[in-house]
Amino acid sequence: MVAGDVVNGINPIANNVLNFQPAASVEVMISSCGGVGSWITMTEGVTTSLLNPTSNALNGTNVNVKVFINNTNYLQIGATAAQYGNYSGIQIK
Repeated sequence: MVAGDVVNGINPIANNVLNFQPAASVEVMISSCGGVGSWITMTEGVTTSLLNPTSNALNGTNVNVKVFINNTNYLQIGATAAQYGNYSGIQIK
């Protein structure tokens, strides 16, 4: 993949964490992520922080964000019950 390519994914397993960690030297700008009942965090493998600091359960469809991720600081999207997390963005490097 190269800069400008669209990246997206959906969690194929309900109630499971979806990690999106780009390859080394790749950077991605996430523009939309979530899913009904999903929680969204940024992590570096040890410490996590919620992208939505007021709630860990997002009740709605996708959340429009501008989050830049790489191999060190990447995205985790969880889901509950029969819900599936997803993300969409563009590779910038």
